Amino acid sequence: MKMNIKKRLAVSNLLMLLIPVAVVLMAGLVFLVVIFSMLNSNGFRLGEERFYDHKHEIVGMVEECLEVDDPGAALKELINSAGQSDMRIMIAENGEILYDAGTGNASDGELLAVAAGEDSVFVCDEVRQLYKTMLAKGSRTFEIAVFCNYSTLPEQALETALAVMVTGLVVLVVICIILANRLLSRSVFRKIEYPLDELLAGVREVASGNLDYRIEYNENDEFKPAVDEFNKMTEKLKNSVEMLKDEEASRQMLIVGITHDIKSPLTSMIGYVEGLCDGVADTQEKRLRYLKVIRRKCDEINALVTKMIVLTKSEYELSGGNESILPDEEIGKFIAANGEEYRGKGLRILYTGEPVPPLKISSADFARLLVNIADNSLKYKKGAEGRLQIELRRSGGKTTLSFADDGQGVSEEDLPHLFEAFYRADRARTSTESGNGLGLAIVRKIIAAAGGEVSACNNEQGGLTVRAVF
Repeated sequence: MKMNIKKRLAVSNLLMLLIPVAVVLMAGLVFLVVIFSMLNSNGFRLGEERFYDHKHEIVGMVEECLEVDDPGAALKELINSAGQSDMRIMIAENGEILYDAGTGNASDGELLAVAAGEDSVFVCDEVRQLYKTMLAKGSRTFEIAVFCNYSTLPEQALETALAVMVTGLVVLVVICIILANRLLSRSVFRKIEYPLDELLAGVREVASGNLDYRIEYNENDEFKPAVDEFNKMTEKLKNSVEMLKDEEASRQMLIVGITHDIKSPLTSMIGYVEGLCDGVADTQEKRLRYLKVIRRKCDEINALVTKMIVLTKSEYELSGGNESILPDEEIGKFIAANGEEYRGKGLRILYTGEPVPPLKISSADFARLLVNIADNSLKYKKGAEGRLQIELRRSGGKTTLSFADDGQGVSEEDLPHLFEAFYRADRARTSTESGNGLGLAIVRKIIAAAGGEVSACNNEQGGLTVRAVF
């Protein structure tokens, strides 16, 4: 199971405590075993109290030594097993010493003198202890004297050993903490260093212009969201750069297009103005006709400039800020105000729909959207009278607004470009009478500003259907 950095830090802190404790416990156990072995090695040790408590057992062992073939060697082995280099065992019979094993001391004679005349006695001085007793074995009676110094492991030595043990444990704890800290910190730091290095490398790649760079990171820790956001940011940055390139290309095309579309009516106006100035229009009727043409060309330029203003507006301006409208009411108002005029021009507008939630768009821009689509249908109707069916529906939490006419339709190769500014199926821009290619581009911009998407397709009547989904 993969752990995040928070869990790794918690485990690291716990191990930083448990590892020194475990090592100290093991080392302490070893020290205790060593000290216990020092106190209890090779049989029994004869300290002051223990010598007195075990004196009868010692005499029993001495009696066993007398039963072997070589009692002297058996006595030496007994002394060795007791672990006391200063122990001495004397066996006498009728005042004559039969066996004397071990190491004597200058005070042994004084202790024997004190014990003289006693059958069983325990005497001692500042250094030495003596236990003397009589042992009857068959017809023989032996006098046994066992000498032993006080404990050969004094308290000072024991205190020194304990001090060394405590000091060693403290040093061991410090060493364990330092080593555990270095090892565990390095382990956790590696988990932090790797994603930071990856993020830094990603930033450098993006700064150098490589917007296709993505960070591959499979760990499920705190850095995963940061890496995912970095990849999303890079993707958005790439899309923004591509959009800027597209906008720059559109801007250049816009400049070329508006220059071309304004040039045609201007050229025509200049010709008629020159005709007036040169006296070509020598009658009042001709002059009036020339002025009407000039006025019409001025209207064309004014309409073109108005469309250009709409195209250059921001999405916030087109969405009307905080203004919202009810589309079914606005469509009704539009048909009531303009239906007869369009019918007089040869286009019949019909509407079927239902109430839907408000759209975030200004009423003026929504009316402009309806006008542009109606003008487009009027322009490309096939017969003397065309038909435009407007339909408004709500389904699946989406609002669909569709416009279907029975006009000429659009070729399949032109459909993908239908909403591009200055795009016309007829590539020859010899006149603006057939349109300047801005109407549907404005429709797309207004719908996008309202948070919708627009598409177009040819319908069963052979005409064009424009569908907006909000």
